[in-house]
Amino acid sequence: MRSSFDPDDLEARHNIVETRAYTPKNTRFAGSIEVELTVREDGTAIPRFIYGRSDRFEGFIAEGKPFHIDMTFASDEDGGSTYLGLDFGASASACSIVDSSDVQMIQERARSPGWRELSELLSVLPYPVAAPLARFVSERDADKRVQKGRDAADSLLTLAAYLAYADFCATKGGGSMFKGFAQRSAGPLWHLLKNVVGTNQAKLDFATSLAALLKPENIEQIDGWTSGLNAEKHGWRQVVDWIGILSLLGNHVARAFETNRLGVFEGVVPKRFHPGSYVGVFRVLHGSAQTFVDVLDYEGSQPFSDELVYLVDPVRGRALPLSPLYLWGLEREALDPGAVDMYEYDTERRGDFNFKTTQPSEGLQVSSGGEWSGLHAQLAAMRASDQRCAVVEGLSLTQYESQSAARNSCLSASQCQPCVSRQRAFMQ
Repeated sequence: MRSSFDPDDLEARHNIVETRAYTPKNTRFAGSIEVELTVREDGTAIPRFIYGRSDRFEGFIAEGKPFHIDMTFASDEDGGSTYLGLDFGASASACSIVDSSDVQMIQERARSPGWRELSELLSVLPYPVAAPLARFVSERDADKRVQKGRDAADSLLTLAAYLAYADFCATKGGGSMFKGFAQRSAGPLWHLLKNVVGTNQAKLDFATSLAALLKPENIEQIDGWTSGLNAEKHGWRQVVDWIGILSLLGNHVARAFETNRLGVFEGVVPKRFHPGSYVGVFRVLHGSAQTFVDVLDYEGSQPFSDELVYLVDPVRGRALPLSPLYLWGLEREALDPGAVDMYEYDTERRGDFNFKTTQPSEGLQVSSGGEWSGLHAQLAAMRASDQRCAVVEGLSLTQYESQSAARNSCLSASQCQPCVSRQRAFMQ
C-alpha cells in the first residue's frame, strides 16, 4: 500500500496482483495461521500462509502470487522503527502499521497528568461539547458512530473557535475575521481558530491555552482530518481515528476550563438598599446532560440577562461574553418551560441567521423582523466587521453554599431560577 489503508482504493495499490489466498481443502489448523513473506535480492516477494504448523507438522501451505517490492537503497535513513501488527480473528483478520513517533506520542500523553480519556472529559467539558461527545461514546452502531464522531468534533472546534474569537474581540476587535466565516463545520471552524490564535496569540487572555492546538504536529493531524472530510463530500471515503482526533481536541479544549466556567446568570435582581448593586447566581453548564447543580453566588454592578452565555473566571472576578454565538433557552415550550437548551450560531442563509441546538432539534431561524430583530442586528454587524466587546470586571463569584435545601429540592436551571430570585430579593 502506498498511502492508504483502504483495500478498495485502487490508486494506492502498489504491484499487488492478487488480494486473496484460498485455504486448501480439508485443512485443519485450530485457528493457528502463520504468514511468511520471502523477499529475494531482486525484490520479488513470495507470500505464504501456513495453517496448523507445529513441532511435528509442517502445516498446510497456501502460496500467493509473487509480486515486486521496490528495494531501492536509501542513503539517508530516518531514525526510528515501524511496527506491523497482525490480528487473526474467528471470521476476519486485520493488520495495522504503527510508527515509532506514534508510540512516543502515546507514551508522552499517558505520562501527562492533565491528559484524560474521553469518558473522563464528559464531566469537565461544557455542556455544548460534552453532550455530543457522550452520544459518540455511547453509540455502538458503526455507521451512526461515524456521524456522531463528526458532530462531536464539530462541537469541540466550535467552542474553541468561538471562545478564541470572543477573546479576540475583547482584547482587540476590528477586522473581518467573522465576515469570512462560512458556516459551523470543521473546515471553516478550524480556519477561523487558526486565524484568530495564530495572529493574536500574545493578546489573548481566556483562550491562551488553545495555542497548543497550533503546534506543528497537531496542525498536521487536524489539517489531514479536515481535508479528508472535504474529500468525502466528493465521493472519497476517509478512515478516521475518531478516538484520536476527539481526544486531541477534547483535552486541549478542557485546558481552557481548568479555572474558567461556562454558564449563565440567573435570577439577577437589585440588591435591597444598595443602589447600582445586583445579586443572583451563576449556573455552571458543564457536563453531558442536564441537570446542572454547580452554582456560584453572584454580586456586582451588572444586571445580567439569563439568556446570555458567559465564560467566567471566579478567581479574578471576570466574565467574557460568548453571546450571540452561544445563547441559552431562546425558545421555551409553554407546556414544558423547563425544556431549555443551548443555541449555537450555525450559518447565514439569504440574510437570515440559523442556530442549532445542542440536543437534536429543528433549530432556530433569526430574521430581521419580529421577535429576534435585535439579535439579527447584532449578528449582521458582526458579519460586517468584528465588533469590540468588553470583559465584565469586578464580579464577586463565590461557591453557592447557602440555602442548600432550596438547591437540593430545585435541581434544574428552570426550576431554580424563580425560587432563587424570590429568596434573594427577600433575604437582601
